[in-house]
Amino acid sequence: MKMKAYIGLNRDMTCGGFKYKEGETYHINKTKLQGSGFHTYEYPLDMLAYYPLNSSVYHEVKLKNVSSEYKNDTKSIKIGARMNIANLVKASVEYIMSKCDSSRRRLAMGDRDATFAIGDSAEASAIGHYSTASATGDYSAALSTGFQGTASTTGFRSAASVTGIQGVASTTGFQSAASATGNQGAAFSTGNWSATSTTGNQGVASVTGDKSAAFAIGYQSAASATGYQGTASADNPTAIAVAWGLNGRAKGVLGAHIVCAEWEDNKLICAKMAQVDGVTIKADTYYVLVNGDFVEVDE
Repeated sequence: MKMKAYIGLNRDMTCGGFKYKEGETYHINKTKLQGSGFHTYEYPLDMLAYYPLNSSVYHEVKLKNVSSEYKNDTKSIKIGARMNIANLVKASVEYIMSKCDSSRRRLAMGDRDATFAIGDSAEASAIGHYSTASATGDYSAALSTGFQGTASTTGFRSAASVTGIQGVASTTGFQSAASATGNQGAAFSTGNWSATSTTGNQGVASVTGDKSAAFAIGYQSAASATGYQGTASADNPTAIAVAWGLNGRAKGVLGAHIVCAEWEDNKLICAKMAQVDGVTIKADTYYVLVNGDFVEVDE
């Protein structure tokens, strides 16, 4: 029996005193997911609670010889490709979709059509321009495909995904994921340890929960994180990452801009923007604002 899972590691690819290497396979006897031995996770966003974005890397792993009696037992693990936030969001949406109950699936096909699904593991899908999909319940999912489509979910570990120009995806719930694929798309998430990503030009990704993550990859796109220790990442030279919460962290590729805010006694005392020039502000490095200065996050 084979199984796909995910692993969080320190930036030097170590975990528990053991060093891993991408593409390599490792063996151990009687290992449990999230137990002793290999610490892996079925749901990608689980890793955010244990492996901080600023000091960790994430990889897909393949587990072999998984026990049919004890699902989380494995004797072999292969370290796959490294994953960024957009990859984690995509994988989280796919995971939640795989858990949805087919008997609670609702589908709408047609322009300006709408569908609603209520209940745990419910799924709502809408295909058509200006269409709307909404799901309420834990592990629920909403998908919308079409121009100016909207998808929204409310519930623990829920997922919303839109594909199309000016689409909007929104989730409310702990460890939820929202994804927008299409120019001028927007993804919003409210809930701790949640994540959002936008991959189109002029897209917006926003998170408001504590220790949540926003990722923007398109031309002139923006990522915003307003919660405690929230992280914002700009993966395009024309993009901007804004970390507005307490101890918020921002990073970007060369040429991108980052914005950080500094707070004291719940009062904003300073906000600052800088361009990632590779010298004063390093590329792909998280920064936080301390005494009005950008400081690398290394913890």
